[in-house]
Amino acid sequence: PAAEETPAAPTGIALGGTGYESYPADTVVGRVGDDEITWEEYYYWLREYTDYIQQVAAQYGFVLDGWYANDLAPDMTNESIVISHAQSTIIQNHAAAAKVAELGGALTEDEEAEIEDIFDRNADTVTGNSDGETTDEERGLFEDYLAHEMQVSGAFFNSLNRDMYISQKGFELLYGADGAGMSDEEVLSYAEENGMMSAKHILLLTVDIDTREPLTDEEIAEKRALAEDLYAQLAEVKDDPEALEALFDELTAAYTEDTGYATYPDGYVFSEGEMVSAFENAVKALEIGGLSDIVESEYGYHIVLRTAIDPDAVIGTDANGNPATLRYAAAAQAYSEQLLAWADEADYEWEFGFEDPDLAVIFG
Repeated sequence: PAAEETPAAPTGIALGGTGYESYPADTVVGRVGDDEITWEEYYYWLREYTDYIQQVAAQYGFVLDGWYANDLAPDMTNESIVISHAQSTIIQNHAAAAKVAELGGALTEDEEAEIEDIFDRNADTVTGNSDGETTDEERGLFEDYLAHEMQVSGAFFNSLNRDMYISQKGFELLYGADGAGMSDEEVLSYAEENGMMSAKHILLLTVDIDTREPLTDEEIAEKRALAEDLYAQLAEVKDDPEALEALFDELTAAYTEDTGYATYPDGYVFSEGEMVSAFENAVKALEIGGLSDIVESEYGYHIVLRTAIDPDAVIGTDANGNPATLRYAAAAQAYSEQLLAWADEADYEWEFGFEDPDLAVIFG
């Protein structure tokens, strides 16, 4: 019998080819409205999304099998994913800038100065001596760094930061700082659409939270006895919602061993699948204001109180590590949808050969 052929090894995706030098940086490759799209901008986003799909592949433990393979989506090649994402980002950025300007969101002189300051801070830290002062020499060195390491100019670096400022300004014009312009009704509708629930709990750990090793039988028995005592106290006032929540908060502050309590003292707002199943199932089984029996999970003993969703509940952190509220999350989703709508409405066109470039030639 004929020997079976060994499948060819994945070829991967390189960053070789003609690359950034394929065209002069100021070559106009397309337009969005009255804005020109240059090769510098297009190449930047093509490379960004090339890096992105490689990171996705690495995260799942495989190597991309060349530009024309369907590694990440059955109906899209690796090449078409990169091109689609790059074009969508460019169109969305230009469309947003035009719409935000129409809303009266032109950047102020102070904001433009802040963008220049971002450049200076990077020059000081990346190619300078990090002394808080930026010299002309350091600025020149940073320009060289951008040109050689990122294939962009200082002006384009500033435009990327300007896009972020404009996007943030559009968000605040439509929804207010931190989404304060979103009504309670809109926020609660967002929560309902996303299947969100709200609950507080008292957690008594039966495992070491660092090692996840179980405590001794004697320690676990003590935790169970304490849980039963706390539940008995709560059960006495369970028919008085106000008294129940007040006592629950008092006992939580005194006894809970939940490491998240300091960050979420008012409880958790979450969607299905975000919490351990025993806790989530207990919440689902309760009406608002309802008190659970003692619930056991892999972490320990819980007593759960389901609460009404607070539109200003903290549900996580933003990109800067600051507390993010449910109101902010609702506004962020609404703004994402608005950005997509603006992009869909935008008039754009690509010059011949740039709508569907051959990335195997550009990147190798």
